[in-house]
Amino acid sequence: MKRISTFAAIALATCSLASAQIIERMPVKLQASPLAAPVQAAPVQKEAGELTWLQYCNPNPSVNSIAAIGTASDEIELSAATLFSPTTLAEYTGKKISAAAFMINTPLGATKAFILKGDKINTAETVAEVDVNALLPGWNYIKFPEPVEIDGTVSLAVGFSTKDNGLYPICYDGGKAVNNTSYIKSTGNPYECVDANGWGNLMIRALVEGDPDQLGSNVSLISVNGKRYMPQGEDAIVEATFGNSSLLAANSFTYELTVNEDKSEKAVSTGIAPNSTLAEQINLGKLTGNNKISIKLTKVNGEAVEGNTMSINISAYDQTTVVPRTILIEKFTGQSCGNCPSAEANIRKAIKGQEDRVARIDHHYGYGTDSFTILESQNIGKFFGASYAPGCVMDRFEQEDRANLGENGTGIYWHPGYMTSSMVANEIARPAFVTVNIDREYNADTKELKVTVSGKANISVDGARLTVVLTHSNVKARQAGASNFIHNEFPVKYLTSYKGDAVTFAADGSYEKTFTYTIEDGYCPNSNGKNFVTTDVDAMEIVAHLGEWNTRLTSEVLNAAKLKITDKEPGSGIENVYSAANLAFAGGQFTINGSAAGVEVYTLSGMRINNSNLAAGMYIVRAKVNGKAVARKMNVR
Repeated sequence: MKRISTFAAIALATCSLASAQIIERMPVKLQASPLAAPVQAAPVQKEAGELTWLQYCNPNPSVNSIAAIGTASDEIELSAATLFSPTTLAEYTGKKISAAAFMINTPLGATKAFILKGDKINTAETVAEVDVNALLPGWNYIKFPEPVEIDGTVSLAVGFSTKDNGLYPICYDGGKAVNNTSYIKSTGNPYECVDANGWGNLMIRALVEGDPDQLGSNVSLISVNGKRYMPQGEDAIVEATFGNSSLLAANSFTYELTVNEDKSEKAVSTGIAPNSTLAEQINLGKLTGNNKISIKLTKVNGEAVEGNTMSINISAYDQTTVVPRTILIEKFTGQSCGNCPSAEANIRKAIKGQEDRVARIDHHYGYGTDSFTILESQNIGKFFGASYAPGCVMDRFEQEDRANLGENGTGIYWHPGYMTSSMVANEIARPAFVTVNIDREYNADTKELKVTVSGKANISVDGARLTVVLTHSNVKARQAGASNFIHNEFPVKYLTSYKGDAVTFAADGSYEKTFTYTIEDGYCPNSNGKNFVTTDVDAMEIVAHLGEWNTRLTSEVLNAAKLKITDKEPGSGIENVYSAANLAFAGGQFTINGSAAGVEVYTLSGMRINNSNLAAGMYIVRAKVNGKAVARKMNVR
């Protein structure tokens, strides 16, 4: 989603393939509007103990969208408020607002709840505020130190301010909006009215009667985290985070821990203050094989509760069979997708510092077809359900923390606005058991390219298929939502089937396939048969990945690799980092530019070994030059 100078956006912005138009979640530029009296009085809900809530939102909605600002990027200031006009407040004259309730979609850190008084929300006076440690998913109840009396002649706005990293925390009810009641702002910008476009009302409530302490404590399980993959023989540690989103402290609580079929009850004596979280470290000991860990909250302050359950899968593996992983990120995009440039910026941010372990393919599919589209991209997009753009798959493998947002309730196909550096690092750290190595020979005179892909499987991967594709980068062309946009990593030629070609593994698990191909003068023909892309071989790259092709849920990429066709920077004639890397072998070790510092050496099966006293044989050597990673296969005779 593109960040704009004023509040922009409801939910993650996507573009739909089906209609080739922006769907309901498209960001809109909201027009500033003067404060005006709501067209109806705020509904009132009374609860046990005669608690009365002033609100425009439905307190028990099916919240199907989330207010948002920007993409998952740098932390920004974010504020939201619901305005109650004199028309609404008149009947409550003399009563006091003593507490507020905010429904949040994703956890937020330090937050300030406030009440503003005045006819202009951007210049209104702050008459009450309170700092809270956190806002948690669901309803959060905040008590003001000094209640604010309603005089019925001036508007009051109830809301909160926080800092957010763009993960779309603010809920709205999805129903019919009440005009000029919901306001939101980002860093340095004025408040803007967000309900005029029919998104519904912000999930903000104000308590105007009764004792807020009657609301009690509300403890919930917020998250369960841990390493999804870990070596056998190490203790598995899971961290469960519990939160209290209410006015009273939770002095103790109990949860049920299930490891596969083994259940046990654990008591936690450490309390949780109001609007705070507590992280509980759980040592599961040494695990083997595949394990499902589930945690359920059962008691709070000694009273039984029907708490929520969260689970995590942990696989323990034989470390001697593990090899380094290069991940494959496939983005689905289109030249008419106005939200795709910001998604690409977020991917670039997420992979920063890890680029050498990430292979990229940008399929122009998911938002219709365009000048860069090829048939293979369409076939792959249809297979993975790319019905909108921007979208992505990572290793064609389910990302557990995207399962609720991905296509068809899985984390296979999802919006790249949610990609983070930790997600990329976790996928890189996921153990791989098959190596993929690329060797190439290119004749600049004849334009003949010879590509050899080889490797070794340390476990049985019968049925795995090898895909080899040539991508092109550094092409400036039209792109909605951006000017002077450079298109990168789009596929121009598959040397294999888009499903991959069958691979024959030798008895020791090794494999090798060679492809020859003559680079063409241009790619991506338009309807007139004229190539849209003029070839710059220095801007082309070979991407190879070994994996499965079964169903959408079982077509995992087992490992990947990438290698530029030439050793020059695109369009410049200047040799790139590979040419500046003088890899040599001397004294039983590999050196780069005369130094062994930072040089990593691997066997062809992918196992890292010491860079010393190396015997004759073939090795993969990795190092960094000028901050960029290089990798080569080197033979010691």
